[in-house]
Amino acid sequence: MSKLAFKIPALVLVAALVAGVGSSIVGMVLSSSAQEEAIDYRLVTVASERARSLQHYLETIQVDLETLSTSPVAFEAIVEFKRGWTEFFAKGPTKALQAAYITDNPNPTGSKEELDRADGPEGYHETHAHFHPWYRSFLRAKGFYDIFLFDTNGNLVYTVFKELDYATNFVNGEYADTGLGRVYQKAMANPGTVIFDDFEPYAPSFGAPASFIAKTVTDNFGNILGVLAFQMPIDRLNEVMQHPVGLGETGDTVILGRDKLRRSDSRFATDSALLKEMISWPGADAVLAGEVGTMEGQIGDTGVLVGYAPVEFVGTTWGVMAALSADEAFASEEELLFYEALIGGLVLLVVLVAGILFSRTITSPLARIIGVMSTVSGGSYGVEVPEKGRGDEIGDIARALEQFRLNGQEAERLRVEQEEMRERNEAERIEALRAMARTVEAESTRAVENVSAETNAMTNQAEDMARSARKVEENSQTVAAAAQEALANAESVSAATEELAASIEEIASRVVDGATTAREAMAVGRDSQATIQTLADAAKQIGTVVVLIDDIAQQTGLLALNATIEAARAGDAGKGFAVVASEVKNLASQTAKATGEITEQIHEIQAITQRSVDAMRSMVERIGAIDEISTSVATAVEEQQAATQEIARNVSETASAAREVATNIELVSAEARSNLDVASAVQTASVHVKDAIESLKQAVVRVVRTSTPEVDRREQARAVTREAASLQLGSQRYDVMVLNTSEGGVGVELAEGVALSGDMSRGELSSASTGTRSVLVTGVNGRNVGLRFA
Repeated sequence: MSKLAFKIPALVLVAALVAGVGSSIVGMVLSSSAQEEAIDYRLVTVASERARSLQHYLETIQVDLETLSTSPVAFEAIVEFKRGWTEFFAKGPTKALQAAYITDNPNPTGSKEELDRADGPEGYHETHAHFHPWYRSFLRAKGFYDIFLFDTNGNLVYTVFKELDYATNFVNGEYADTGLGRVYQKAMANPGTVIFDDFEPYAPSFGAPASFIAKTVTDNFGNILGVLAFQMPIDRLNEVMQHPVGLGETGDTVILGRDKLRRSDSRFATDSALLKEMISWPGADAVLAGEVGTMEGQIGDTGVLVGYAPVEFVGTTWGVMAALSADEAFASEEELLFYEALIGGLVLLVVLVAGILFSRTITSPLARIIGVMSTVSGGSYGVEVPEKGRGDEIGDIARALEQFRLNGQEAERLRVEQEEMRERNEAERIEALRAMARTVEAESTRAVENVSAETNAMTNQAEDMARSARKVEENSQTVAAAAQEALANAESVSAATEELAASIEEIASRVVDGATTAREAMAVGRDSQATIQTLADAAKQIGTVVVLIDDIAQQTGLLALNATIEAARAGDAGKGFAVVASEVKNLASQTAKATGEITEQIHEIQAITQRSVDAMRSMVERIGAIDEISTSVATAVEEQQAATQEIARNVSETASAAREVATNIELVSAEARSNLDVASAVQTASVHVKDAIESLKQAVVRVVRTSTPEVDRREQARAVTREAASLQLGSQRYDVMVLNTSEGGVGVELAEGVALSGDMSRGELSSASTGTRSVLVTGVNGRNVGLRFA
């Protein structure tokens, strides 16, 4: 026993020493290399990000310049200011305008731009009052130092801030050789091209560094009216470069010009060093050559690491550089080495002490505890843990085992409760989905039955319309026969006229017969007219039914939309209802299409019926004429000899009218047959609609009933656990606690006060039990997040 008591601590100490020293050496080598790579990447990223931000801001200024140079607010302002400029030729524009807006300006120095209109009757002041508020607001919104408007002669006719260059000439004036003069002259020499001049001291701004960008101003016809120029905003450039993200405590950035002078100020500087400090940072030559990278070196007496990236803008190259002191960069590495050594020493000491203590009592107490541990690990938590009263490490193990046993009992109880709750929730959800399915089926069936009933009514109306058309055709044939008979009688009267003297009584008889026939034809015509009117009324009634069917189809579409919404709320279990909604919408569209075809047929019936009514009206009028003529003939018979010629003429007219009546009757008969065909088509379409509605009913019932079993699908079993894990979503990393796991996914809990942000759609989960798995975010409820394995 005494040998074992020394061997165990010695063996544990040697093993721990070898493992600790080896892992420390490997860890230090790997961490040092990784640290250097991380620092290089960090500095290149900072420099590149600042370069991209600077490039974007400069391009935004260029877009503002190009947009404003072609807008009415620019070319109208130049035209008006140039017109006002000529009003000061007698007094000298430079002297007069500088006196009005600088010397005599009541606003204090630094606020001269607040004056909208100077005193005086000149039109220039009215133009200034009109345009100046807009340009002042535009300058403040964009952050420019100043805005300039030139005419084509080089006269600076307007600026927002009135400095000593205001109202001077930039072709042959005092400031023609400045940066502003160069951009004006180059812009006029290269119309439509953006011109940029790098920073240099600018005399009108008291020698302060200034950079300018300019472009010609054109009207709507492309005529050059002058030049628009911006003085670049130094403060905005400093804001871009001095953002502290990624720079730590000692990090700094700079914009480097071709002359290696500063184009931005240090974030630690209290006074501006723009164009005053020569930058000799490591990598300065490389970045001006267009390279991207990192370099280690000295800035003064300080060792630094520098990342750099170039920026190209309108023919000018700048270098963007980010520097970090070597002490800060490698401080974390030295700190890591110190803590690794400290922790290693502490671990060795603890292992040595623990080995000695455990070696003294390692036989029977541990054997009994191991027996209990085996029982507990098998899932049996009713055993008694021995040695709990001991004050040594074995007692600690026993008490820890007891706590583990109690935790196991509690976990088992919670698991049972959670399973029961899950089953209750699942049953409630299934019942809710089943109720929704029954509601969808009932509402769909009710709507389909309503449509079917209206379709049956439409079919009956179509049959009535067909019967009316047949009756019209039969009556037309009767009228046609009567008209033919009237025509024959009229021809007989015409023939009998030659023997008028001998056949007067026969003529009278024929005339009476013709009048009787005409009255009969008139009565039949009126009956036909009433029948056709009935047909028109039936067509209107069918049109009403079709409108009702169309309304029901729209309601069916709304029902489908409601089903889609409910399916979306139900989640995966409601996918079947989405199929129902889609099929209901398709069948509703088919119903709407069929009702459209029926509407077109009804319109054709109504048009044909109207033509029939008009023809019957004409026929009745003609038959009335026949009756009148027959009466005249009867009167003429009594006068015999004196009216012979009149009788012949009237008989001729009677024959002509009879022929026209016969012709109209044939047209009425043809229209009646056409109405019959249309009525048959309506009846056929009604049958098709009825069949489609029945198919819709069967499809709704079939899809709803076949999708309902999907509700009974059980979710995958979940195991309750609490395990620390790491969740990576996009560029954000979160420490989480795994609450439960299943084959399909996990539920995790965020730390207190932490909320998801950024890209939350897809990421990776790392834990001891799952390893590293790709996951999709399925839901967020407060600190609880649902993840599905991708």
